[in-house]
Amino acid sequence: YFIVRVVSVVVLTILRWWKLLDTMGEMVAFRTCRSVVVSVLLLCAWTSGVMALSVAAASSVPTVTYFDARGRAELTRCIFRLGSKEFVDHRFPIAFKTDDEGKPVGGFEVTEYEAEKSKGTFLVNMDRLPVLELNGCMIGQSAAMERAAARYCGMMGETDTEQAVIDCIVENVRDVKDSWRSITLKYGFPPSPEKTDAKKEWFTKPAVTKEPGPGGFRQLMTRLNASLPSSSPESIQFAMGESITLADVVIWDLLKETFTEPDDIAMMEEAMAADETSVERLIAISDHILNTPAMKEWLKVRPESMF
Repeated sequence: YFIVRVVSVVVLTILRWWKLLDTMGEMVAFRTCRSVVVSVLLLCAWTSGVMALSVAAASSVPTVTYFDARGRAELTRCIFRLGSKEFVDHRFPIAFKTDDEGKPVGGFEVTEYEAEKSKGTFLVNMDRLPVLELNGCMIGQSAAMERAAARYCGMMGETDTEQAVIDCIVENVRDVKDSWRSITLKYGFPPSPEKTDAKKEWFTKPAVTKEPGPGGFRQLMTRLNASLPSSSPESIQFAMGESITLADVVIWDLLKETFTEPDDIAMMEEAMAADETSVERLIAISDHILNTPAMKEWLKVRPESMF
C-alpha cells in the first residue's frame, strides 16, 4: 500500500507538469524544460519506489526481543535458524544488581528494558519479555511465539490435522518439563541434599512401576516416545511427516537444553540409556536436530549468557 501510494503521487505530479508545459509547447525552450522536468520526476519516482521497497523489506524481517540471555526466547531463535529465515536478534543488556562493593544484592539491572517498557512497547505481553514482531504484528508469550515462528518457517505440518498432532506433541513435552520444574521450583535455586535426592528419585524411578503417584522421567519419556505417530524406518528422525517440525525442535530442546547442571545431564543420559529401545525415536529426533548444519552453526556462534 505504501509503495502504491508513493508511486501514485509521483505519477500524478508528472501528469500535472506535462499538461502545464504542453500548453506552452509552442516554445522550444519550454519543450526542453518539459523534457528535463519529466526526466527528473521519473528519476524521483524510481528512487522513491526503491526506497519504499527497501523499507517494506526491512520491516518484514522478524524481530525477537529479549534480554541478553537464552531463556524463553532461545527456542524461537532456533526455529528461525533451522528454517533458514533471517531475523533480528534484539537483546537488552542484563546484569546482576550489586552494592557499592560490587557484591550481588539480588535482582537484575535492566535499565534499557525499563526505559523501553515505559513507552508501552511490550503491552502485548503484559510488559514482559520475550516478544516477537512478525509481519508488523507484536506477539507475546513464548509458546505463541514458537508456534508463530514455526508456521512462518513452514514447520507446522501440511494440514490442519498434522498441525494438531504437532501441537499435541509440544504439549506432551511441556508436561515433562512441568514435572521437572515442580522439583526445581519446590526446592529453589540453591543446592541442598533434599533437592539432590528429589532429582535423583525423579530420574531413576523405573519406567514401569506399581508405586502410587506420578511417574518420573523414565516413565514420562517412554510414554512420550509411544505417543509419536508411526513412521517408516527411513523417517524415524522426524516426529511428524518427513521434514523438521516444531515437534522435533521441542524434543531436542527437552533432551539437550533443559538440563544444564552436569549431575542432571549425567542422570538424564543414564536414564535414557536404560530404556534405549523404548525411547529410540526421541533419541533419533534429538540427534538429527543437533547435527543439522544450521543448528551446529547456531550453537557455535550464539552468545554466551548467564541463563
